[in-house]
Amino acid sequence: DNSGLFPMVQLTLIRLCNYREWTHLLGEDREYRIQIFQANFYRIIQEVFSKRGGMVMPGKYDEYFAITDGISIADHRDIQKALTLTFPV
Repeated sequence: DNSGLFPMVQLTLIRLCNYREWTHLLGEDREYRIQIFQANFYRIIQEVFSKRGGMVMPGKYDEYFAITDGISIADHRDIQKALTLTFPV
């Protein structure tokens, strides 16, 4: 029986919608604002997921990957609602 050799891993993709369009609204001198936003967003999603036993890793500028074993769909919905209220994208 090989059922215990390869445990399932739950992976959650976090994608910021309308991120590129939002960054263009920041004007010409926007790079520092984008960097601050990315750092704050990463910090908050890392805290939110780690409180529930998960871990977040950055992908490209508007995507993050979270290992979310044991985090329920209801918890995911709560996280999504909280992030949507906190961030403009």
